[in-house]
Amino acid sequence: MSDWLATNEIQRWYPVSDTSYEGVLKKYSPTIGGLEPKFGYIVSIAEVDIGYLQTYWYQDFPNPKLAKSVPPNTAGLDIFCGSAQDRGKGLGQRI
Repeated sequence: MSDWLATNEIQRWYPVSDTSYEGVLKKYSPTIGGLEPKFGYIVSIAEVDIGYLQTYWYQDFPNPKLAKSVPPNTAGLDIFCGSAQDRGKGLGQRI
């Protein structure tokens, strides 16, 4: 995942300042350990890791720009395909 997060394409949507293994572990440990109200998953196809998906409740991570237009109990979903070779193939729709 640290390799994925180090690419410009992923940094555009998931800005992470320290993309070293240790930095990514530190950033995502609260999610992995259940200390944050969101769930993170490594996405695999045919036993090959291809991306990341996270789910959460919007009210736990509100965006002030959208606050008036988001109904209560709205779920959020973020996803990316890590490798450039996996992007643009509709894999996100399959996931």
